[in-house]
Amino acid sequence: MNHIAPSLSPLDSEFSGTALDDGRTDGATSIDGLVSGSYLHGLFTDSEQRAAWLTRLGLPSSFQNYTGTIDEALNNIAMEIERHVNMKAIIDIAMSFGKN
Repeated sequence: MNHIAPSLSPLDSEFSGTALDDGRTDGATSIDGLVSGSYLHGLFTDSEQRAAWLTRLGLPSSFQNYTGTIDEALNNIAMEIERHVNMKAIIDIAMSFGKN
């Protein structure tokens, strides 16, 4: 997680933050637990964290490897771009800038 910022609510008495390991709180959760928000970037990239949230919602988790899934998707996109775009021409054009 690479960014934590304070969350403020106009309804402070009706919201509580999520407790972090170091004692700080982040985000807000409604009293009934049905609405939560956070500034913790990357929160759901961790399989255990994602599973814990899904469990709270009564949903199963596949424990799918998020990073591996993203890498595979990006590689597939890159292969399709290489199949349909003349990358050498684009690189040549990019490299020609500043040479004049």
